[in-house]
Amino acid sequence: MSSGIRKSGSHKRAEYPPTDYERIFHPQAIAIIGVSADENGVGFGTGMLRAIMMMGYEGKIYPVNPRGGTIAGLEIYRQVDDIPGPVDFAVIAVNARYVPDALEACRKIGVAGVEILSSGFSELGTTEGRELERRIQDIASRGIRVVGPNCFGIYCPASGLTLLPGPDLSRETGPVAFVAQSGGMSIDLAHAGKWLGIRFSKMVSFGNGADLREAELLHYLADDPETGVISMYIEGIKDGDAFFRELRAAAAKKPVIVYKGGLSAAGARSVASHTASMGGSRVIWQSVLRQAGAVQVNDTEEMSQAVLAFATLPQKPFRGISVVGGGGAIGVTACDTAEAYGIEIPALPPELQERIGSVLPKPGSSAINPIDVANPFVGPEA
Repeated sequence: MSSGIRKSGSHKRAEYPPTDYERIFHPQAIAIIGVSADENGVGFGTGMLRAIMMMGYEGKIYPVNPRGGTIAGLEIYRQVDDIPGPVDFAVIAVNARYVPDALEACRKIGVAGVEILSSGFSELGTTEGRELERRIQDIASRGIRVVGPNCFGIYCPASGLTLLPGPDLSRETGPVAFVAQSGGMSIDLAHAGKWLGIRFSKMVSFGNGADLREAELLHYLADDPETGVISMYIEGIKDGDAFFRELRAAAAKKPVIVYKGGLSAAGARSVASHTASMGGSRVIWQSVLRQAGAVQVNDTEEMSQAVLAFATLPQKPFRGISVVGGGGAIGVTACDTAEAYGIEIPALPPELQERIGSVLPKPGSSAINPIDVANPFVGPEA
């Protein structure tokens, strides 16, 4: 079985195109190409316009549609060339066959980056879809950065950018970055984070990754002062050498948590069908992530808990922990799990055991570590 990590053949540090990430993640002006003048419209472009307005985006918004009109009190420009001021970032949400022309128009007016929400490219496996994506790559190589196509875009609460399909994400910023091919996984983690107290610096759903992909985003996030923890959901890698180098470099600076999808045969088929990438061997991926110093998780719940832990716990390295539980089985199973992950459960010093034991209910409690608080509802006279 393929590892899903495609070798580039070069061991040199990758050189990436100049990218103005400040204009991409914190744009002062946004064009949204593909809105509808219908106030009740449900298209991606119209939905994104409403979403960023509800997220509190404070910059200029330029809706674009050949029919013109108005929406939400904003003039709709008939073409990108008609926009009266500079544009930092653009959202493209039109039929796939119109995307290259829209992207080229953005490039010509100096847009730093775009997110292409539209699908209908290489993920279809058709000649037409692959050719459209190749045209996107050609335009991107001439001075504009692209997130997508076939993606949910960027969530950056500090600036008011949000993922499709809605605005109901936290507006509070935090230290966690998340990068994923999957839009659905991005939305799931963003929603979970809202209720768990995880706050994000930025989140990127890059879909097919015609231009910006996981390796280059890792390179940027490793030095991003707004990001303290990097988390990722990946399904397939196109340049294994670059990814491994950037993963190892990033993990040396800050925690990197990786959820790798597509490790089963059925999962790999699903990956190929919706993101035009390859899955990979479970054993190979475990080895790659371990060598790079990344933390591997195996489901969304584990991802959420790991992200929360790294975002809130002290950054000073430690190997030992204390386990506190009510009932012997809780402590036993917690210790078994910790040992499986190389985490030590050291016995507490006698003086600390004595202090803890003095406030624990008796009988049945233990202050050794794991600490068993017994049943606090049953007193010694029972």
